[in-house]
Amino acid sequence: SPLRELQDADTACSAPSRAAANSLSSKWGAWVHLPGSSSAGPCPPGAYSPPHPPRSGFTHTTQATSSHCFVTVDLDLNHGYVRFFRNGHIIGAAFYGLAGPISPMLAFAQAPNLHCQAGLVNLTKLRQLDLTWNADKCSGDLRLSGSVVSKVSEAFGDYSTVLAAQGFISGVHLWLVKVNSLAEPDSIFIGVCRGCMPLDQDPQDLRDRTYYLSNGVVRVGGRRVATSTANFTKGDVVGVVLDADQGEIVFFRNGVEQGRARGIRGRLYPFISCDSETDQVTLLGSYSLLLDRIPRQLADMEWDTLHHAPDIELSSNCLTSTKTSSSMPSTLRGTMLYTGTGYHEFHVILDSLGPDGVWVGVAPPDVGPMCTVGDVGCGWALHSDGDKRCDGREDEFTQPFKSGDVLTVCLDMGQGTLSFNRNGQSLGEAFRGLVGPLVAAATLASEESKITIQNRPTVLNTGEYIGELRWDEARAGKDLLVIDGLTVTKMANEGGDYATVLGTLCLASGQHSWNVYINHVEDSNLFIGVTVGGHDLNADPQEMKYRTYYLSNGTIRVAGKLVTRCAEPYAEGDLVSVQLDMDQRHIKFLKNGVAQGLGDALCR
Repeated sequence: SPLRELQDADTACSAPSRAAANSLSSKWGAWVHLPGSSSAGPCPPGAYSPPHPPRSGFTHTTQATSSHCFVTVDLDLNHGYVRFFRNGHIIGAAFYGLAGPISPMLAFAQAPNLHCQAGLVNLTKLRQLDLTWNADKCSGDLRLSGSVVSKVSEAFGDYSTVLAAQGFISGVHLWLVKVNSLAEPDSIFIGVCRGCMPLDQDPQDLRDRTYYLSNGVVRVGGRRVATSTANFTKGDVVGVVLDADQGEIVFFRNGVEQGRARGIRGRLYPFISCDSETDQVTLLGSYSLLLDRIPRQLADMEWDTLHHAPDIELSSNCLTSTKTSSSMPSTLRGTMLYTGTGYHEFHVILDSLGPDGVWVGVAPPDVGPMCTVGDVGCGWALHSDGDKRCDGREDEFTQPFKSGDVLTVCLDMGQGTLSFNRNGQSLGEAFRGLVGPLVAAATLASEESKITIQNRPTVLNTGEYIGELRWDEARAGKDLLVIDGLTVTKMANEGGDYATVLGTLCLASGQHSWNVYINHVEDSNLFIGVTVGGHDLNADPQEMKYRTYYLSNGTIRVAGKLVTRCAEPYAEGDLVSVQLDMDQRHIKFLKNGVAQGLGDALCR
């Protein structure tokens, strides 16, 4: 008779129960019975019985309900045990008494006219993650029962979302979701989102949406990266691998990759969204990959969804905060933790100050949401009226700010100093003697006061460039803010949809190369290239006669001629390189070191 499917994932704990084993055995394994269909028609009754597992070692046996399944091997040679999981559920108890060296092993016992296939997805160090669903971030139309999510009504709308309790800003993480029930082909979304995602809104309407939809569409950071992947349906297992260090996500269906892309940033939470009643999924298992590398932390700073006053409302991208009442000052903190001896900057747009203004600065991570930044024990801040504040004492520092100004906070952990800039111009050092760990913090004092984190769109050579080339502030289109000749930010659309900045060097001969790091781009509208002088800096680059650029949607033109529309699009976290040979009148564009397109006949 078929073996009962083991569902007790809670037995996969940090101290595994022991199974009978000894150090003399040479094989330990999980024997999985897979259902299948005969290529020569069904076998007559009694013609075939499932084979027995090998007798040369210790094995657990289980029955798979689908012809596809994930088998995870948790091998710990430090403690001498191994555990086996099927689709995230532990198979039996752990085997003890193992000692290295040990090699992975795969064996088949194949029935007549049946075809078996297996592949090694990854061989790495895993740690059980134990993700759970967050009941406080769950639509009222969804019902949670442990790891199971069910849509039970449509009282709040067609779409219903739940977020995991944990978000990721660094590291590599894997989780598996089983589709128990699916009412419509395009009914279930599996992906990642910011912590402020609306719980009853269509995920397809979100700007930076990242998901694998059950009809086979895969989007990453709002960009459609796949439309012909396999649909997933009842019984399928969807795997998600998030590399927050590299800003990359990969989707799997029953162990087969369906789509991947880079360009996602921020603190990202796993989510499920259901469109139809009776939709149901189960979170099977979750793991972190233990990799020996230094996290890049591509994520820009955001306002922390878990640490802000109750009358603070955050935008869907967690960058804009608005105070919704005037009862008392309200404080929020950023997601980045500043430790060690590094140098850090963040930029805050003072959208609306209100009569009582705002404080912006840094504070200890445990700063309370009802405190004011700069109070005793609550950090250091600059007020929008120009006064600096620490330990509850205020001193004059600079002229008042106005709505729309950009306040830059410059924290030097090595020197223990805090400085400020206004619209790119240094205001000087305000405080000394700062000690970490610290976080960005702000206090809003007036109803409808609003501030926005401005993460820098483009940085020439990621801020470490020491050559002569700079962005020329004197030749920058309206609406562009140029900081230190390296950073370019588009602040508004008053001058039109397009705004161009030129470099400081005029290149007439020789070979040259430069890199542009992409920190933020929206709607595939960033152009990187070369041009002749004298054109309108707020004109559409696509209308220039000798246009030469690599557009963020993957289009490349050289001297007005279309080279390709099929280059890889670039997005947040990518590095675009330009190699220019003026002697040969030749140009080449690269993305993350990989050539994307080239052309000749450049104008001199």
